[in-house]
Formats: sequence, C-alpha cells, structure tokens
Amino acid sequence: LAFFIGMFCSSVFAAEQKTLKDGVYFGYEPLPNLSLGDPEAEWYYECDLFVKDGHIKLEKFPRTKIKNEVFASASDGAFPVYEGAIETDEKRTIVGLRKASCDYCRIEEDDPLPSKIVREYVVRFISADSFELDNVTYAAKPNPELTAYDDEKNLQHVFEQFNKFKP
Repeated sequence: LAFFIGMFCSSVFAAEQKTLKDGVYFGYEPLPNLSLGDPEAEWYYECDLFVKDGHIKLEKFPRTKIKNEVFASASDGAFPVYEGAIETDEKRTIVGLRKASCDYCRIEEDDPLPSKIVREYVVRFISADSFELDNVTYAAKPNPELTAYDDEKNLQHVFEQFNKFKP
C-alpha cells in the first residue's frame, strides 16, 4: 500500500512541476569499463548540471570506482561541456543541448565545436529536487557513493562555477 501511495504522490508532483528550478544538480552517467585489467571497475561520468534563468550548462567528468573508492581524472577539464536552454509548454519541459567544448572527444568534420546541432530531451520530474534527463537521474545533492567531491572545498568549487555561469 505504501508503494502505491508513493507512486501516486510522485505522479501528482510530476504533473504539477513544469520547469527546472535554478540551481546545481548532480547526475551519474554509466560508461563502459575502460579498465582492461580490472573487470570490477565501474566507469561513469559525474555530471554537474547548472540551471539558471532558463539556460543550462552540463559538464561531464569521468570517474572510476574501484572497491568503493572513487577516482577522478588528473586532467584539469577538457571533458564534454554542453550548453542549452529550457522550453516549456502546457504538458512538458524540453531541454535543448549542444556540445560546446571537449578536448578529449572525436570532433565531426561537418560539425566542429561549438556544435550547431541541438539535441532535445524531455525532462521527467521525479521529486521536488530530482529529475531525469537523457536517461540520467539528477538530484540537488551529490551521491556520496559515487561523487569525487569528497570534501566541502571540492563541492564549494562546483557552486563557485555555478555562480560564474552567465547564460
């Protein structure tokens, strides 16, 4: 019974929320295992999503989790960054994103960066502080099991980046 009540409340909430609130959201996008010598390693992008004034910036950072320890790349940036805008109508919220930069990505000859191709995604609201975008669940707080932001100083850096974000 509690399960059905939870599902009902979640559905009612999702129907009421129409757009993304300004703020920072954290998501984790699975990647194939790139550690040939360690089949237990989990690879994923730790995704920092900034929402401000109807605009979005999505930064992806590769992470590896081995035996409950999260490892971050020693590289300072150069990973995928997307920019875009939020559109809403009476039934749904759509995010349009284009790849803005990525030093470690294969660049298509007919679409150099920043890309002119905008890909659209429908947002699925889960709760007051979480949603799904392009099959990745985002929340207002990082997942302590997956985040490389292991202290307040590292996490504070993310919020400083949000404050610098100019749509």
